Amino acid sequence: MKVIDKGAADDAPFFLYLAHHYPHEPLTTSEDNLGRSDAGLYGDVVEGLDDGIGRLVETLQETGELDNTLLIVTSDNGPWYQGSAGDHRGRKGSVYEGGFLVPFLAHWPAGLDGGRTIDAMTMGTDVFPTVLEWLGIAAPTDRKLDGSSMAGLIDGTSDAASEFYYFYSGLDLLAVSDGRFKYHAVTDYVDAPSGNADGLSVTAQGPWLFDLDADPGENYDVSARYPDVAAALKAEFERRTAEMDVNPRGWN
Repeated sequence: MKVIDKGAADDAPFFLYLAHHYPHEPLTTSEDNLGRSDAGLYGDVVEGLDDGIGRLVETLQETGELDNTLLIVTSDNGPWYQGSAGDHRGRKGSVYEGGFLVPFLAHWPAGLDGGRTIDAMTMGTDVFPTVLEWLGIAAPTDRKLDGSSMAGLIDGTSDAASEFYYFYSGLDLLAVSDGRFKYHAVTDYVDAPSGNADGLSVTAQGPWLFDLDADPGENYDVSARYPDVAAALKAEFERRTAEMDVNPRGWN
């Protein structure tokens, strides 16, 4: 907590980026924490993470900095071998919602109205431009930022942070969404029977269009029902892919 203590003592801004390894494999926790959760070792680890966030909040309270500190808690991907993606398809490593849909909590009493849940699509790449706008810092002009500011969405002056969101595997674009609908291009689908690595088979599947409002589990292709939406998202998919092929690093 030295970063917080020093910032408070010097009356200076401070920044703390705390990237936990857990609950990534291999899972370990302190002996005192074992058996604490009904969710087994995985749950014990998550309880420990929660404790760590609690200690940060306590330190901010003790230094009088809690109300004027932007505290963001989120994750980089959905669950891997353990944990739950709820009713959503996929896990870590996939571009289905189970691999991408994660908690995002923002606490900043001096700058944000609390007690609200906003049901709109955003991505981790939106955090950087959002914080720049909140702090009144000009965004760099020598490159294109991957994200869009969420400031308008959070303060209620906008219904969305961005027109489109892009789902990548490495440098390969696999899906694009407008917030409600999500278009998956033709991709290789790996069939891996449990306990039989020799039985792996790969088949090309798609394109698919999912209505995330009606079908958040991405179970049913509705491209025949919404052909115009499918065509529009396919066009955006192709535009973005061509843009990346020409300028993958996004320099202006």
